[in-house]
Amino acid sequence: MKPYVLLLALASALPAQDQRQMVTNATVAEMVRAGVATDLILDVIHRSECPFDVDPASLIWLKNARVPDEIVRAMAARAAGRSPAGGAAAAGASVSSASTPPPEQPAAPGKTGAGFDGTVEDREFGLGTVALQFGGGLSIGKDWAPRTVAPSAQAELNLGLHRYLSLVGAYAWHALGKADVLSCAGVSCVLTSVKVRAHEMTGGVKLTIPTSTRFRPFFTGSAGILRASAGADVLGITVGASDSVFIGGPGAGFRVHLTHRLGLDYDARVLFGQHGLFYGRTTLGLLVRLN
Repeated sequence: MKPYVLLLALASALPAQDQRQMVTNATVAEMVRAGVATDLILDVIHRSECPFDVDPASLIWLKNARVPDEIVRAMAARAAGRSPAGGAAAAGASVSSASTPPPEQPAAPGKTGAGFDGTVEDREFGLGTVALQFGGGLSIGKDWAPRTVAPSAQAELNLGLHRYLSLVGAYAWHALGKADVLSCAGVSCVLTSVKVRAHEMTGGVKLTIPTSTRFRPFFTGSAGILRASAGADVLGITVGASDSVFIGGPGAGFRVHLTHRLGLDYDARVLFGQHGLFYGRTTLGLLVRLN
């Protein structure tokens, strides 16, 4: 057999070395998430088949996936049929830069759709998300004694079921003030100062409306028990009494995310109870996400 015929047969038996790997938007996002260096990603884009989508929706998706602008520009160049700038130079980058993951790109101040340290999705609740809310405010009730408006404090535990829905359990303390009571026995009477408190223990659900900003409105529905207690010191002896009623009602408020784990929370509720009890409560405080 002639030598050139043997060479042709050998060449046809070998696999083609010029076949290019297919790289898509999702492939690039996965490489960024895995910490592959920017220069290596640019080199892959330079030497691969790249059917990239660079329409506005795809660019927003890439930004939320934290793909650096340099890589997005190279993707747009390949989609337009041009050679991405920096592809050849990126191939000669040092080994040290290749082994170091790219730094996270902080969101530009004032942009909607991104928090101070993450994307919109980072701030949303999901199954198993736990958050603690605590703060203070006022409670207003026409049957409050001896005050109509009283200071209150609240602590609430949120357990996420979905990005829209959470289970909540709350405790609120109402300082209803003091009332002077005239107590008489026979011909003698004693003026006694009685401290009145109320303890509110409720559970329910919270429906959150996701938005593309740090502002999130929500609606609540809760039910539980209000326990009122009164106590006084009479001749050095502490005397007390308490009573409980079932309560329930709707509420609404909003949350402003400050960071991934911290938010400003405003909550307003209207509660109804037995024997015509009716009052409202407002609370301003902080929400701390624990996971």
